Amino acid sequence: MADRQRCAVRRIFIPGRAGRCLVGVLALGLSLVPAAPAGSATRAGTIDWPAYLLGPTHPSFNKAATAIAPANASTLAPVWTWIPDPPTMRGQPGRRLYSSPTVYAGHIYIGADTGVVYALDEASGQVTWQQFLGFVTEKTCGKRGITSTATVALDPVTGLPTVYVAAADGYLYAIDAADGTIRWRSLVVNVGDTQNEGVQLGLADGVRGPGLHGSQLPVRQPPSSAEG
Repeated sequence: MADRQRCAVRRIFIPGRAGRCLVGVLALGLSLVPAAPAGSATRAGTIDWPAYLLGPTHPSFNKAATAIAPANASTLAPVWTWIPDPPTMRGQPGRRLYSSPTVYAGHIYIGADTGVVYALDEASGQVTWQQFLGFVTEKTCGKRGITSTATVALDPVTGLPTVYVAAADGYLYAIDAADGTIRWRSLVVNVGDTQNEGVQLGLADGVRGPGLHGSQLPVRQPPSSAEG
């Protein structure tokens, strides 16, 4: 109940489905990551929104989304509601949502503060898959799970849709968009064992990819030697 009281309800209007919208229990969020085929339609009747504010340049405008306009906005009505699963492990954060949803090929991808990434069917709200990535327990800073917004992009080698998301354990994860299988993970930040502090590792531009602009992991940079 406490988690729900701290959450706000955000209505997600799905372009391409006139007169309908989806409702999820979402908190105002933080964000992250690179991008993919932004603004395209990948499944009949759906319009993609594959990254935070649509793409690397954050235009927050999708020219392909034309089904909802001022003339029919008043006819929109909720279709379904979804709330993440509650925590099941000791020290695990609550089921708050700090990240924003991304939409690709008829699915919605979003990470919860519990450390679980979800793929939801856009039409029904049913969970297609979920993948636990981890969380950090409360130390010098509060406990935290996933706060970064996922990006869906085509894998440069296989060409398969991949969900990229940063987790609280300091790793950037690449997840199969179809079934939630973890393809690889890469260390970005050492989050530390006794404090929520770490050292951010440098990444070459070719590794980071366009639009990857800060993990928003719950860590703090250690004080410099000049600061003692």
